[in-house]
Amino acid sequence: MTKSPWHIPFGDATATPYYGAFFGRLGGVSVGHNASLNLGTGTGDDAETIEENGRRVLATLGVERLALPRQVHEADVIVLDEPSAEGVSRLGDADAIMTTVPGQGVGVLTADCVPVLLADVQGRAVAAVHAGWRGLAAEVIGACVARMGELGISANDLVAAVGPAIGPEAYQVDDALADRFAHEIPGGAGQVIRVPGRQPVIDLPSIAASQLKAAGIDPARVTVHRRSTAAEPDAFFSHRGQDGKAGRQLAAVALGRP
Repeated sequence: MTKSPWHIPFGDATATPYYGAFFGRLGGVSVGHNASLNLGTGTGDDAETIEENGRRVLATLGVERLALPRQVHEADVIVLDEPSAEGVSRLGDADAIMTTVPGQGVGVLTADCVPVLLADVQGRAVAAVHAGWRGLAAEVIGACVARMGELGISANDLVAAVGPAIGPEAYQVDDALADRFAHEIPGGAGQVIRVPGRQPVIDLPSIAASQLKAAGIDPARVTVHRRSTAAEPDAFFSHRGQDGKAGRQLAAVALGRP
């Protein structure tokens, strides 16, 4: 993977059988509220600009193919066992995507939701997961780990990273949703913070980490990047921080080189 203006690496092509990154908003050519490395197609951005941003991402990752699902806040998982088209491909409805194809990139787009990257240390598969509150409620992370298990990949062989997402200080919710997280959603107990005089807030990244543990992944193999998209507007897109007018940043991972 080449040096980019800004990214958090996941793995290393020279030392692990997987390599990827959590990108921020820097390093692209988009302007306005999409400035600058926007990959979201529903943000009012110019198609040619998004394509150029895609080329920059591919060059940074060192891959020729990157597949993204059309995210719908549910728990379906796309399994890519053949190479996608060259460039950035947009596939069907899902909030998790995995591949067994060497050199194939898979990714998800976020602007406050939690991105999660997964990799098999034996080099058999990698995956990317988009987990907003609805995805966490639907247990999309566990669904992705289970799908990898169906391919014979044990959770004991997985490493994971939780990328930058909205921090609890900025994720205020109503009482009904706070109660649902506290009592019904796996991993939610203890992650609802109630402060007198304010709406409750929820720690989504911690819930994601808890669900990774519940899926069988050793917590020592889970990295949680504690950077809030809402708190760092110069580094990240934030749907809440930008009043609903935000680009989308990429989290992507590839499996070995072909």
